[in-house]
Amino acid sequence: MADPMQQARELLPCPFCGEANHLLVEHLDGTIIHPAYQVRCDNCGASSGYTDRSCAELWNTRAALRSAPEWQPIETAPRDGTRILLWDADRAEPVFGRWIDDGTRDFAPMTHWAPAVAGPAAARPQEASDA
Repeated sequence: MADPMQQARELLPCPFCGEANHLLVEHLDGTIIHPAYQVRCDNCGASSGYTDRSCAELWNTRAALRSAPEWQPIETAPRDGTRILLWDADRAEPVFGRWIDDGTRDFAPMTHWAPAVAGPAAARPQEASDA
């Protein structure tokens, strides 16, 4: 297992929000003999999940953003149920959701939106009949 401080220096920006300066390498409590670490973005909360291997490698091989999200005023958000990123002003962080503001709900103030980030293209597992 590589040194956690060395791993922190090797991290690429968050693939979800583009943050590069607030990435944390966290140790899983109780894993002393076989330590496990994860990378967590302190801006949007995305994480690599705990691993006893290189958490930097796991983090860095995730889907990368072409650029940081282009935030737009909430008034311009699609209202057709399209999945988008919403900026939760109370929590000061992005959340995934759908903007269907009909004026009847009491919800956190969403002030901006951006198109949802596409995930990586995953290969389909081979079906049993193909094996």
